[in-house]
Amino acid sequence: MKILKKIHIILPLFAALLIGFISYLQKDTLQVMALKLIGTILVFYIIGRITKSVLHTILLENMMDVDLTIQPIKQEEKEEDKEQEKQEALMD
Repeated sequence: MKILKKIHIILPLFAALLIGFISYLQKDTLQVMALKLIGTILVFYIIGRITKSVLHTILLENMMDVDLTIQPIKQEEKEEDKEQEKQEALMD
């Protein structure tokens, strides 16, 4: 979950490192390399924000689904406990 909070920062970082390395190997000028890096960082930052938003929504929906399925189970357990207490009270 912690990585999800920082995915919009981590994704452009790795993309920029990769583009920087490739630009270095191609022996691009500093100006061309800087333009590639700026473009890469902006594009992958936006992609990271969208990914973070989508993943957050999916996880939130899953947690809500789990809560909805747990509530009826808890209600059934309470009813069973009440019945068991009644039976124990009758036996005493």
